[in-house]
Amino acid sequence: MKLFARSALVAATMLAPVSMAAAATTITQTSNFGPTKTETSFTGSLAGFDSSLGTLTNVLITYTFGFNSSGTVTNTAQQAQTFTAKEDVDGALTLSGSYSATGDLDPGVSQKYTNLGAGQSAAFGPFSFATTAQSTTFSFSSLTDDLSSFVNALNYQVDTQTGQGFTGGGGNTSASLNTTAQGTVSIAYTYDVAAAVPEPASWAMMVGGFGMLGGALRRKRGITVVTFG
Repeated sequence: MKLFARSALVAATMLAPVSMAAAATTITQTSNFGPTKTETSFTGSLAGFDSSLGTLTNVLITYTFGFNSSGTVTNTAQQAQTFTAKEDVDGALTLSGSYSATGDLDPGVSQKYTNLGAGQSAAFGPFSFATTAQSTTFSFSSLTDDLSSFVNALNYQVDTQTGQGFTGGGGNTSASLNTTAQGTVSIAYTYDVAAAVPEPASWAMMVGGFGMLGGALRRKRGITVVTFG
């Protein structure tokens, strides 16, 4: 009976790799840029998918862009004014390499000033990346897209440009702002890990295990006859 139990355990152990199903796994790479003063360009690259890991099934590219800003706004008119100061920063994305596309994010902020006196200044902001950031994504699936090009590197360039303006009041307003842009470009690869296939030596051990199991079963079923006389 002990031999039977050991043989059954060996057989179950040998069968375990054969029954293992493919598992979906996701790996993500992220490239950060900034914070750097605006009116500049950022460039970077993300590695392509390593096809030896398995079969690529989904790709998700995420672009996040925002800015930090602070400074002062001044009423240069001869009388008090009520107005709103606005600022936006455009981040134009260009992708190349494994995938070619363009995308544009244009986050903005505004601040209202009520009866700001003639010649007086007031703070603008501060505004941070955490509150200005915007995101957009590019998604691909092996069910609808050809993912073979994603074994190549993904390159990106982000060009930034700042815009400022005022609404309300009678004009004669100015701003002195310090603005920096920053963000991330990331790519997530989801793939199926290839199921383990037993090597020839493993097959031999498996067959041997079944032989031991069969022998144990035959011995278990044997009948011993004892004759007295």
